[in-house]
Amino acid sequence: MLLNFESILISHGFTPDRYDFESTIIGFDYDLHISLFDSHTCFDVDKCSTYRQWNQPNEYLRADLITLTGDVDAGIQFFYQRWCTELRYQNPVREVIDVQRLKQSAAIHVLTVSQHNAMTLLFNIK
Repeated sequence: MLLNFESILISHGFTPDRYDFESTIIGFDYDLHISLFDSHTCFDVDKCSTYRQWNQPNEYLRADLITLTGDVDAGIQFFYQRWCTELRYQNPVREVIDVQRLKQSAAIHVLTVSQHNAMTLLFNIK
């Protein structure tokens, strides 16, 4: 099921003419690299990529994450642990984390909204 994060952003007052999504995308991209690709990561840093998608309101930032061992469940757990401890807004007004687990991969769609900021992300884990 494809979630319509754009309509949720709009309902919270986050539109491109009223909010600087570009700065938020750049900041989140930086934060992802710091929190997901450190020396304790379960991801193969050389094979992972992030994409800033300025015109994709349902997934402004996409990360393709390849695990070192092929253990997708470990990748999901690692992501979720880092999301809760390092990436999420401290006091989110709205947060949606939708995990779609397939045989050999997972897609995690995230919407996070705080009082002053908002972001949509897609994490593809293999």
